[in-house]
Amino acid sequence: MKKKLAALLCGVMCVGAFSGCSTDELGYLKMAANAMDTMKTCEVKGTMQADINFDALETFMTDVAKATGADMVATVGEFPDGRKTMQMDYDMNLDMDTMKYDMSFDVNYEGKKYDLGTVYYSLADGVVVTTDTLLGAYQLAGAVEEKNDSYLFTEAFARDFKAALGQQKYITLISAEDMTGVDMEGVSMSGLQDAVFTFYEDVFKGFETADGQQVAQLMINMLDFIGKNPEQVLNATEAYMMTVMDSMNASAEDKAQIKEGFAELKASEQDFVDGASDLSAMLKEIVKEPSVSMVLDSFKYNAEVKQLAEGFRSTEVYDVTHNGKRVAKITTDSTMMSSNETVTIPKGGMTLEELQNQMA
Repeated sequence: MKKKLAALLCGVMCVGAFSGCSTDELGYLKMAANAMDTMKTCEVKGTMQADINFDALETFMTDVAKATGADMVATVGEFPDGRKTMQMDYDMNLDMDTMKYDMSFDVNYEGKKYDLGTVYYSLADGVVVTTDTLLGAYQLAGAVEEKNDSYLFTEAFARDFKAALGQQKYITLISAEDMTGVDMEGVSMSGLQDAVFTFYEDVFKGFETADGQQVAQLMINMLDFIGKNPEQVLNATEAYMMTVMDSMNASAEDKAQIKEGFAELKASEQDFVDGASDLSAMLKEIVKEPSVSMVLDSFKYNAEVKQLAEGFRSTEVYDVTHNGKRVAKITTDSTMMSSNETVTIPKGGMTLEELQNQMA
């Protein structure tokens, strides 16, 4: 059981691989932390554009399926024809203490604009959306699924869907209890952001990535590093988890259970090392698979963060090519600046269950 827990913890650590944890990447994180320390509320504006060549994607997926020996027809399925472009523009206000936010956005797909309204998020209130969000998402899905003859995309369903929404302005998609499993009223996020940055700094102090483009290799390197530095990793993780428990107003009993769990891991440190070693060995075998190598070789990623006077700007590029043809390219460009806006979560809307009952 301890070995399984150790392996699970190592797996969770590897999530950090997607943001990067070497000296350079930690520098970016620290720059972001310093910028956010000066903000009570911030505004994030950005654009994401996705360009997909579905003909090249179908070839790519077919070749991957061949490499796995899978049924190509069943695996690949049917794709749209030619190239498609989608761009999303968004504007988000974020309360840095409570981490609640509102985000308004729209999507331009094949030259047509779809208004997706506003999404509201709060630990104390859950996830609330405007009816425009649901209607816009439904219309966009119908445009993307242009060859779909499902009842969901018939005029009859569209009419029933609009009738069910009626005059409602807001829909609660997820309640706070459903989202977290606990009542989050009164929970403070103060200090938790600093704890996240401290966690990454303390856990991965001295870690360097061999190849930032290879997510798989990055995860293998990270697991090897964890296996060689168990005390450093466990101490930093325990400190972070206790900060999380404090921010959630956890009971003394719950905190004691966390401490007891880490004490057991530290007492059987070799199980933790073995868990990291087992996961590393498994990943090393997986990346040797022809289909996995094909996917990894096709993928490139680049990111840049620049500090501004009152915030920072970040850009990212995800690029997939296969046999000399671009399959897909996703670019993001966003800025985070200090703001005086107040984030207010709307009350009194229809619940998702009530909407489903209306549609029944």
